[in-house]
Amino acid sequence: MQEVIFSDRAYIAILKETQVHISTETGGIFLGRVDGNKWYILESLDPGPKSVFLTTYFEYDHKYLEHLISKTNYLYEKPLRILGLWHRHPGAFNVFSSTDDGTNYKFAQLNKEGAISALINLEPETTLTVYHVESERKNVVYEKVKYQVGDDLIPQEYRCLASAQKTLEEIKAYQNGTFLRGLGKKEALVDFNQIVKAYVDSREEISHKERTVNVLSDIDLENLLELLDEDFEYFSENAVEYKLKRVDSCLHLIVTETATSKEIDIAFIYEPTTEKSYVLLNGKTYEYETGGFKHSFLESDGKKKNIGRNLWQRITKEIKYLFRSK
Repeated sequence: MQEVIFSDRAYIAILKETQVHISTETGGIFLGRVDGNKWYILESLDPGPKSVFLTTYFEYDHKYLEHLISKTNYLYEKPLRILGLWHRHPGAFNVFSSTDDGTNYKFAQLNKEGAISALINLEPETTLTVYHVESERKNVVYEKVKYQVGDDLIPQEYRCLASAQKTLEEIKAYQNGTFLRGLGKKEALVDFNQIVKAYVDSREEISHKERTVNVLSDIDLENLLELLDEDFEYFSENAVEYKLKRVDSCLHLIVTETATSKEIDIAFIYEPTTEKSYVLLNGKTYEYETGGFKHSFLESDGKKKNIGRNLWQRITKEIKYLFRSK
């Protein structure tokens, strides 16, 4: 049996969003962590100012959510994941429509554990009904689950916000031209050399990419960091220590091997005219896709569920459809 625990903040966010749009449908997106059969929902994000709110239909502001998901994630020490969604149904109608089934099916495919989907009704009284969703072949399977609310029910490690001291150190490092990321005392859970090998083996080398500009601007850097975020999250989750350094037109990812103290230096460039990024490794150039290192390694190791290579890229492309509730 799956268990769902809402933080105080996530739960009140659902109620307040419902209150603000009391005469229409509305909804939100769940961010949090999964630990075994326990789903810890730390954030419920609002649908956005450009959402469509009607009495029997609403549509999320997908561009706003892309932005808000990324920004909210930065606030936590441990990266959050998209766990599911909720929306309001009219009257006492507390089952999913066929359109909801399609949306829930796609969300369930994003994570191997499935997803959480919830409905809120105001009649005969305000009720939140929570379901665990799994995708089986072309069908969606629902399990109604109980939920609890309370920060004290959520492990401190998941509730912990990003360190102010560490952030100040990163700001200082930024001013010195070096970005510190993923630093910790734990032994790495994966061999970074194997991650690199899996990436190279799964890619075709392309002709050397010349930059059209000689300096990586702050805007290009921000775009590049956003593209790299899923891989950075994976590195951090597996205690891979690394640092980032901006040099001329490149952003360098530097990992020091524990056994040999040898540095592995991978350079990334961002081409603003095409909005594409590239990896420069051992004198060779490869086109980069968000989450490329993570997914290449997981696929090579036989651990990744066959749901497509790129969670964030899929969300970016499909988010408008995914977030239609009716």
